[in-house]
Amino acid sequence: MHLAASNEAHGLDLIYYFGTRGLAIDARDRTIAETLLERRFPDGEESKNNLLHFCIVENRLDLAKIALAFGEIMLNECGQDGFRAIHLAARFADLDMCKWLIGEGARAEENVLHLAALNHSHGAEIIFYFVSRLGMKVNAVNKEFLSPLHNALSVENIKSADMLVRLGANLRVKIHMENLVHFSIRLNKLKSAKFCHAKDKKLIHKLNQHTLSALHNAAQHASKEMCRWLVEECGVRPKELISYYMGYTVLHCACWNKEHGSEVVDYLVTDLGLDPDSMSQYGWTPLHLALFHNNPAVAEKLVSLDADIRLSFTYHNYLHISVKKNYFSLVKLMHQKCPELVTRCGLYGRNTLHFAARYADVEIVKWLVSQCAFNVHSKSKRTKSNVLHYAAKNKAHGRDIIRFFLSSYEMDVNKKNIFGFTPLHYAAKHADIVEELQNISSNKKDSSCICGKMVFK
Repeated sequence: MHLAASNEAHGLDLIYYFGTRGLAIDARDRTIAETLLERRFPDGEESKNNLLHFCIVENRLDLAKIALAFGEIMLNECGQDGFRAIHLAARFADLDMCKWLIGEGARAEENVLHLAALNHSHGAEIIFYFVSRLGMKVNAVNKEFLSPLHNALSVENIKSADMLVRLGANLRVKIHMENLVHFSIRLNKLKSAKFCHAKDKKLIHKLNQHTLSALHNAAQHASKEMCRWLVEECGVRPKELISYYMGYTVLHCACWNKEHGSEVVDYLVTDLGLDPDSMSQYGWTPLHLALFHNNPAVAEKLVSLDADIRLSFTYHNYLHISVKKNYFSLVKLMHQKCPELVTRCGLYGRNTLHFAARYADVEIVKWLVSQCAFNVHSKSKRTKSNVLHYAAKNKAHGRDIIRFFLSSYEMDVNKKNIFGFTPLHYAAKHADIVEELQNISSNKKDSSCICGKMVFK
């Protein structure tokens, strides 16, 4: 028995084998088994399971009976994710395990149905038993307001979902105005969406809590396959859909989709002919949203699909926004498509190099200087600030940018803008940038004054 504990893969089976052949299962053997369990799951949620929990998760009723003999207290102890034995049985085991646990005194609580709904192998029969024999409520909701049917759909457990519907689960249930079709679409569960649509074809034409249609929802969260199903099999017409919320088209919503956005955008523009330059009620295009919501892959796809990159918004053109977001590959792509963009100034007369010094990294700065022939001594039109003033505000990359400029060009680190501020004034909150400027500055008195301001401010 002791040697069985050294077998991590089959140790519990060996303990069971010896136990059924007359070897006593005493307190010492329990210690061996628990030691083995700790070695197999040293950390994580599974490390919280006792011997009984482990046997249940493995769906070994024979071993579970031996484990319970070690102590009935294990029946009500909490294991992984805070679940007791009956919960784990509903989630991982079969109906026989559940029946045995109930016979041993386990209390079948309402949320057991939610866990059975996640059980692909045995969930349907467990649900039928709990509802028809034990009277559990098929539409009970958990603390997240999810019903068992929501859980089944979330993992595309169609057998369990069908059993729940047959037992009276409400197909019109909503969470925050989101029906089951929208719920399935948001999770990109195509099988679940098809199941709900087959049961109730009205659901797909409802709007969600953001007044978005099913196709808006799919473009924002799901895959191209989901969008294609809605258009080609459900008859949704994308060109007729404009959201009441902000006036977004389906293409606008795809710009939030970081996992599948590029393929969805390609499908919507190339196959369905949606306008890549369509504007919302506030004048935002899909490319604006892709940039605002940090989705450079979708932005590059829109540019490659000939979105008009000459448009501007609040004095910033697309290239300025890309520089501010530090999207180097997108900056180069836009420059290749429309070289004159880089020469235009934005708000307060700042040029592209000023934006790069303020927000981007040193690689974009170097590229703008070398490939676009920027004058590194240029000043913004309104405040007369130079690149060092802006780099001094760049917490993430300012030190590298300042080092590049000062090592490559003759620049005055004590140059003042119209407010009478030097770069060191703006760097006062960033110790590493102050240090870099101090290493170069020849005005020791001014430097120490600013450093004192930084320390005691």
